[in-house]
Amino acid sequence: MLFLLGDDMKRSCPYCGGIHDAGAICPRKPKENRSGRHTSKAGDLRKKNSWKEKSIEIRKRDRYLCRTCLEKGILNTRKLSVHHIVPINEDEKLWLTDSNLITLCDKCHERAEVGMIERNYLKGLTSTKPKLSPRG
Repeated sequence: MLFLLGDDMKRSCPYCGGIHDAGAICPRKPKENRSGRHTSKAGDLRKKNSWKEKSIEIRKRDRYLCRTCLEKGILNTRKLSVHHIVPINEDEKLWLTDSNLITLCDKCHERAEVGMIERNYLKGLTSTKPKLSPRG
């Protein structure tokens, strides 16, 4: 998203959640390798079979629905991914912990990444089964 502050163009940053000059590169932006892909410890862990299996397990647990959309009464099955509530780079020990993983759609995932959805709220959702109706 771009903002005009005075004569300067600013943009919201998907990496740190802050506001930068439109042409600035955030220091939190992951580095790229020669193939143009981001390299990080988290990226390496996500390539492992244990992550692929856990990702499927979490999607099944969450009934292949975005959990935050579901809380609003929306059954969203589009563009889903499994989100690490506490990022791998903050606490690598939690990378396969069920209570640290939640299924989100791409829009909710972006909001969670920049802190627009609180971690405690997401953790609370992981401790309950998805309810497909208000009565459970």
